[in-house]
Amino acid sequence: MNNQHDINHITDAIIDDALKTYPLANPPDTLLPAIMTRIETLSSAPRFRLSWFDYAISLFGAGMVGLVFLLWEQFSLPTFVWFQAQILIGIQHPGLYFLWIALSGGAALTIMAVFVALGIFSRFDFQPTADW
Repeated sequence: MNNQHDINHITDAIIDDALKTYPLANPPDTLLPAIMTRIETLSSAPRFRLSWFDYAISLFGAGMVGLVFLLWEQFSLPTFVWFQAQILIGIQHPGLYFLWIALSGGAALTIMAVFVALGIFSRFDFQPTADW
């Protein structure tokens, strides 16, 4: 075996012994500096980079917000009244029963997707580090 493997094996044995006897035994004094130098040599600060997907999502979101504002400015009160009447006629029409089912099913699936996303994002710990 090589020297590095022997040192790692001995260090692992010392750590195992310290963990088995915790809180009776303190770790060796040379352990903390060795670990910190190893962490500093292996990990460099990650660089923040934007990928093409970040730009695409941002452009899409900005476009949708702009489209909503544009449509809001184009509609007048008579247009809203006409649109509401068309929706009420469509809902009451017996031939559009399956469309009503599809729309309500799509709304239910959208709500479920939002809850799944909230569940996934609630698992992450978003606390800033001292490096930022």
